[in-house]
Amino acid sequence: MAASVVIMKSPTCPGLLRPLTNADLEKSAYIYNHLPRIHEGMRVDDAHVAELLRLIDKNGYHGRLGLHLLHKHDDIADGTIRLESDLSEMPGSWNKATRIDSIDARSIHAVTFRHISPENRLVPYEFAEGPSSLTLGEKDHQFLGEFNEYLRKHSLSDALALEVAPCGAEPQHQEGTTEIEVNGAGTIVLPISMVNNGDFLPTGWLYLNQLEDSTPPKGQTWSKMTNGSHKVFTNNPVGTPAELFAELIQARIIKS
Repeated sequence: MAASVVIMKSPTCPGLLRPLTNADLEKSAYIYNHLPRIHEGMRVDDAHVAELLRLIDKNGYHGRLGLHLLHKHDDIADGTIRLESDLSEMPGSWNKATRIDSIDARSIHAVTFRHISPENRLVPYEFAEGPSSLTLGEKDHQFLGEFNEYLRKHSLSDALALEVAPCGAEPQHQEGTTEIEVNGAGTIVLPISMVNNGDFLPTGWLYLNQLEDSTPPKGQTWSKMTNGSHKVFTNNPVGTPAELFAELIQARIIKS
């Protein structure tokens, strides 16, 4: 009897193994809107996070690739993407729905990638302005294959995503950050020290030391407000970072 041969397809990954196209952007709203909505009970076993971070480190992506708790906030409209931009007034970033027809796909990069288990591939669902800190090639197929297989084997496709670190990311001892939901205006990510809060849900890991018990946590988190809610409702429309910060200071969400 002839021996059976299993042929492994090379992984495909828009935004990592090939440039983004408008078609990739168009698909991302559907992918994002079908993610589980974030809630306080979302947890991932630290052992799985540690094993995947070791896999990332072993393949030479230490501090350049990390893990993200797979989740969404408010749904976004068709024809838009979740796009992150730097805040000019202070450290941090603002992630909100942005129309695709206002974007040049060559001027942005993919940040988070969901594993599609039936097809065993990664697809992007959140993006950021500017060039990526990382571009992969054929030599990286083995790593992506191992990463995808770990998620599939341990049923983590609906729990963890691959994340690209920002350009110029600071060393691993950097202060933790927290994500704040602003009703109708997306989310902002700020250093924890800027926020009047003491309740954080871990949502992102770049380094193994971010799994250590610490108060506040060392990685990226999701922030619960002092009023017990996870969402900030502003009194006025916000269109600029300055308007956003004015509302957050007035609501005593961040320190003045």
